[in-house]
Amino acid sequence: MKLFRLIAIFLCIVVSVSCSKVEVEGLPAPEFTAQTFSGDSLSLSEFKGKPVILYWFASW
Repeated sequence: MKLFRLIAIFLCIVVSVSCSKVEVEGLPAPEFTAQTFSGDSLSLSEFKGKPVILYWFASW
C-alpha cells in the first residue's frame, strides 16, 4: 500500500511539472502551414498583425 501511495505521489508530481506554464509572451510564433478542410493551405504569415487563436481538439 505504501508503494502505491509513493507511485501515485510521484505521478502527480511528474504531471504537475510537465503541465507547468511555459512563458512565450512576446516571442514570435514559429511559421507553419496548415491545410483547411477544403484542401487549401493557410500560412501563419497570412495573419501577421492579427490575433490568432489555435484550438487543438482531439477525441480519443
